Amino acid sequence: MNSITIEEIRGLVLRVATLAAPTSLGDDQDLFESELLDSLAVVELIEILTEEYSMDFNDVEIDFFKSVTSIWKWVNKVDF
Repeated sequence: MNSITIEEIRGLVLRVATLAAPTSLGDDQDLFESELLDSLAVVELIEILTEEYSMDFNDVEIDFFKSVTSIWKWVNKVDF
């Protein structure tokens, strides 16, 4: 599996965001509370990561998608 940079993750989140792209997106910003992601956006993000980055999502939890940092840590297998 290739590693993905935090900048790439941020770009993917903005690509599937449910709202218009914010002027800034903090790495630790709660993506659900800020309404940038909802369940459908998470599904779309999973599809992109699966197709474009060959990710395996057998053990995925919704908490992995709480912030840009948490997504980056999960896809790069960094401990929470």
